[in-house]
Order: sequence, then C-alpha cells, then structure tokens
Amino acid sequence: MSERLLAGGKLKAAANTLRKEFRRVTLTQLLATALVAAGFLVWRGTWGEALAAVYGGGIALVATGWYWRGLARATTADAGTARRVLYGGAIQRFAFIAAAFAGGMGLMALAPVPLLAAYGGCQLGYLRVAR
Repeated sequence: MSERLLAGGKLKAAANTLRKEFRRVTLTQLLATALVAAGFLVWRGTWGEALAAVYGGGIALVATGWYWRGLARATTADAGTARRVLYGGAIQRFAFIAAAFAGGMGLMALAPVPLLAAYGGCQLGYLRVAR
C-alpha cells in the first residue's frame, strides 16, 4: 500500500513539474511569436507579414502542445505504450507541421519569411527553456 502512495506521490510531483515546464515553454514561445510579429510589422510596415509570423508561431505552439500532451500520456504508460505514443506523436506533429506550412504558404499565400522566422524563433525559445 505505501509503495502505491509513494509511486502516486512521485507521479504527482512529475506531473506538476511537467505542467510548470509546459507553462514556461508556452510563455517563451508566445513572447517569441509576439516579438517576431512586432519586428516584421515595424520593419516592413505590413500587417500581412505580422499575421504570417503569428501563424508560424501558432504552428510551433500547437506542435509543442501536442508534444507535451504525448509526454504526459507516456509518463503514465508502460514502456511499449509509451514508445508508441511518443513515436506516433512525432509522426503526427511532422504531418501537421508540413500541412500547416503548405496551407499557410500555398493556400493562404502568407509571406514565407516571417512565417518561418516565427516558427524558428519559437523552436529556439523551446530549446532555450526546455533543456
């Protein structure tokens, strides 16, 4: 009985740590998106490029959210299920990112440079905070 409580306590502590890290990463990515969008708005003076930057940052935020959700699910699963959750999530994120880039640059004709700059800025923010 006490082993279950101890394991439950460790699991709860791990979940709290995950939530805190997720908040830090999300806020950093939101800040990076806002800075890149504001930079393109000031530098180029067009709302279209600022909107493209917001779209690129949104892609990164959604992908990060999916990653953290999968990570939270994997921490409570056995090894085989955790592996499937993590690899399946990576494939889904890759497909989503490719489709979102294609939709943004192809269908919506958003400017590619601010879109990619904001996406890259968000990824760098993620790497900086979540090491």
